[in-house]
Amino acid sequence: MVLDIEELRLQLGAQRIDIIAHSFGTILALEYAARYPEHVSRLVLASTANDMPALMDSQCTRLASSDPVAYTRAVKAAAGKTFPHCNPFKAYPDQREQAYIDRNMFPDERVARVVEEVDSADGLGNSGESARALLNNGLTRYRFVKFARISMPVLIIAGELDFQTPVEEQRTLTRNLQQATLLVYPASGHFMFVEQPARFGRDVDHFLAEH
Repeated sequence: MVLDIEELRLQLGAQRIDIIAHSFGTILALEYAARYPEHVSRLVLASTANDMPALMDSQCTRLASSDPVAYTRAVKAAAGKTFPHCNPFKAYPDQREQAYIDRNMFPDERVARVVEEVDSADGLGNSGESARALLNNGLTRYRFVKFARISMPVLIIAGELDFQTPVEEQRTLTRNLQQATLLVYPASGHFMFVEQPARFGRDVDHFLAEH
């Protein structure tokens, strides 16, 4: 996937590019920038997923305190798998699994409906197949460590109420990068650009103009 970004840059004929990425896309953005720092001017990372073991541990900790029965199921589901301590995606059966994921991402369920409508607008929708394939093949053990390769300015935007990619892990990433700034949106979740689009646009415009 990183090579796909490089191929796109070559097709566009651009010497340097800015990358704006969200969630899993932030992994690709960081890996691309680390591999091709000479071709990246600036990075904007929203709901960054740079340390998957830490993100999984955070969800397991929340489960253990909020629903011990679900936590027990998640621990059993992780046995022999690629999940470090528990598999939070197996904490609940059937449709309750999606409801659990939505609670982690959307403090306002209306935003979940908006995201679903936009995802499905072209008739394709998000089947979740790629996410399941990645999770079952080691994604939960991914951790970005090539901090010294990220020399360009980076804007990191986090939602205060995003429990899918918690703020604390994004604070850690900010400290580890050379030129990173963190913005935390109060009362926002995983899709802060849907919840606060005007502010998101202003913040990104300001960052690009200043750097």
